[in-house]
Amino acid sequence: MPLTKKKWDPETKSTSKCSVTPFIANPIREQDWTKSADKSCGEFFDSKQYTTFKAAKAACVAGCTGIFDQGCNGPNFRLCKTAASSFASTSGSCIYTPPPLRADTVLGNVRNSDFLDSFYQTNFLYDASFIGEQVNNTLKSLPNDLIRAPYVWTVYNPVEFKGTSSSPTSPNADKGFLYPARSVPDFDKAVGIGGSGSNDKISSNWWQCHAEPNPPTSKYCSKYPFSGPSDATDAPKYRFPIFSTKANLDGANQNSGLAAERYLNCGLFSTCVFIRIQSPKGGKKLSLNYHYKPAHYLLKEGKAAPTGANSDIADLANYDVVFGTEQRGNDQSSSPQIVTLTSVGANRKWVRQLDGDPVIAYREGTKADLHACSRRGLCDYDTGKCECFFGYMGHSCHTRTPSKKQGL
Repeated sequence: MPLTKKKWDPETKSTSKCSVTPFIANPIREQDWTKSADKSCGEFFDSKQYTTFKAAKAACVAGCTGIFDQGCNGPNFRLCKTAASSFASTSGSCIYTPPPLRADTVLGNVRNSDFLDSFYQTNFLYDASFIGEQVNNTLKSLPNDLIRAPYVWTVYNPVEFKGTSSSPTSPNADKGFLYPARSVPDFDKAVGIGGSGSNDKISSNWWQCHAEPNPPTSKYCSKYPFSGPSDATDAPKYRFPIFSTKANLDGANQNSGLAAERYLNCGLFSTCVFIRIQSPKGGKKLSLNYHYKPAHYLLKEGKAAPTGANSDIADLANYDVVFGTEQRGNDQSSSPQIVTLTSVGANRKWVRQLDGDPVIAYREGTKADLHACSRRGLCDYDTGKCECFFGYMGHSCHTRTPSKKQGL
């Protein structure tokens, strides 16, 4: 049932299905703007005019591409909606464009396409609150006998199917988040690839976006590259695991939401963290503990809640932040169930067109699957070290030796 609130709360937002919409920090503009003479927007957010440049800057948040000044000296300013690359040439008018964005003091709805567009262009991957690097750094601080050479991917899936199968129009089709990755498909354009109308090199390769340049150029791929502290690398060891075959992805039949869920292996509006552990599972068990303090945002006296087109974006300066009691739990907690922990290693697929032969069938690597030195070497039980046979290397002889090292 819907909730009724006198004050707009940017932390949660109820719907008729009682689902919760998360809000996170949005970019805010730096102080120095660039002034371009003889330019015009072409399209504006609304008819509202601002009497000062300062007021216009404060209002120019997600989706705003610049500030239009008809006489180049004020006092009437308007917000541009047209992409900067499409600004028109108009004598006597000016446009002020913002500098690069940074994640700072504005909240936004992570299901809103305009917000995600601006947020993805910030440096949020380097922020201390980014969960992907938090998990990565936690795992790397553990001793090698517990976990060796872990690798972490972070996924957020906002792709909800809209439109029809013949003409999908999801506003978030190109907003799938996968870190680290060169790019992910624009799922509205990519569904059905391989059909008679395909003329791009991705036509037979759903995973072409992993090999995109920076910035991505393929019409089937999202424009957002996600490289930060961990750089995106298109190699089997570091590429995001493949969980669906091409036939399975093609079988989405123009349903961009279904294709995104199969490709990312992550449910709609879910955040998923994938952890690759180099050694077999054996008898090891992975558990997860968490703790956090819920934050409540209370609108300050005299401040107005955002409305209309900007209702999904709020300025933190207008709110007091009150933190609640610390909450603790783990992956076994059920009231409420915040996180789940699932082994998906055996669900991976080996794609021959990407990585060649031999085709690898993935297994979880339980105790019954384990063999000393991978049956590719002799174990010295006094030292616990493997002496690998010719052609193999690694602490458990699990890696084929490159042909150059073999002298071939």
